[in-house]
Amino acid sequence: MKHVFFIILLSLVSAGLYAQEQQERNGLFALSTDLLTYRVTMDPDADKPACDGIQLGANLYSSYNTLFTPFDEWLQFHLGYQVVDGFYLTGTVGFGLNSIYFYGRDPEDDNERTNIITLVIAPGLRYDVPISDTLMMPLAASVGYKGGFFSTKGRDDEPSYHAMKLSLRGGIQFLITDQFSFGPGLLFDLEYGVYDEGQGGKEEDILSIKTGLDLSMSVYF
Repeated sequence: MKHVFFIILLSLVSAGLYAQEQQERNGLFALSTDLLTYRVTMDPDADKPACDGIQLGANLYSSYNTLFTPFDEWLQFHLGYQVVDGFYLTGTVGFGLNSIYFYGRDPEDDNERTNIITLVIAPGLRYDVPISDTLMMPLAASVGYKGGFFSTKGRDDEPSYHAMKLSLRGGIQFLITDQFSFGPGLLFDLEYGVYDEGQGGKEEDILSIKTGLDLSMSVYF
């Protein structure tokens, strides 16, 4: 009888451990977007910024000329894998679509407008700091490549922008379930790159800093 009881108990413990292992979620998918940001863009050799401004939400439409337009990614996808409790190795893909006009031409003339596609690819790290049963603080950092690509109407050249970018993130997320959380955060981006006019045109070094608020959600799987 004791052997039967021991076998049943061992079976129950094994089933419980198996169920617990099945519930472990090492995968992370996160999505973030800008809420309110301030960006300053400059030539590193200049005495003053080329342009600066406050942006509410996504930077979809700009009145700046192309050279000093913030090549802005305003939607980021993050995929991560948990290597130890709360600590993730991540990969980030950022995307932006911005409408601009070229070199001070009349912004009312639709034929002078073009679109910039901005792409960011960056490996990074993330650590989720537990605060309570319903709150946690994600801290993240990444370093990677940023590119801005567009073709101007009526021109054969293809200007482009290439940069290295450092991103720091921190915020508060509300744990809705053990698989989903969302909340606001702070962001800081620093990038240094080169704007190339293409077809043998001039190149300009660009230093850009962006800081502000974002909104993000996380899904654990």
